[in-house]
Amino acid sequence: MQEHARQQCQPVATDSIELRIDHRFERNYTFDAIRGFSWDELLTGSRGGVALSWSHGLPLVVSAALRWDNTKRAVGQRSLDDQPWGLANAGVPLLPVLYPSLEVRWNFTINNFVRVFGGMTPGGRVCSGGVCRDVPLFQGAIAELVLRL
Repeated sequence: MQEHARQQCQPVATDSIELRIDHRFERNYTFDAIRGFSWDELLTGSRGGVALSWSHGLPLVVSAALRWDNTKRAVGQRSLDDQPWGLANAGVPLLPVLYPSLEVRWNFTINNFVRVFGGMTPGGRVCSGGVCRDVPLFQGAIAELVLRL
């Protein structure tokens, strides 16, 4: 009977898949102190992304993502098919429009984890809860170890 009770208390690893999609259209107004506001300098663009995550119980989460952001490019170069990875166009490098990434997170206890990220993230202003900050464009890999007491 004790063996049966012990088997019922063992945690069972369950797999889950999550798909998240977000997209927004942005309009940035420019203002010059000397000339004032000009409708000709109205900048528009879009930002968004799609992320697919697979979880194996609590310990393991693997996420692949693709973000897009064309708000930093000139008006004639904002198409997703116009050098989307930011390669040189006629000798002039462009900011990318597409930003792929992959992240693996291993929770080895409830409060402690290792996270490895590789890929690209768009830079720009990030606002949350009324607080905004400017973050730089990132391209590369990063590993993070979090230990909580």
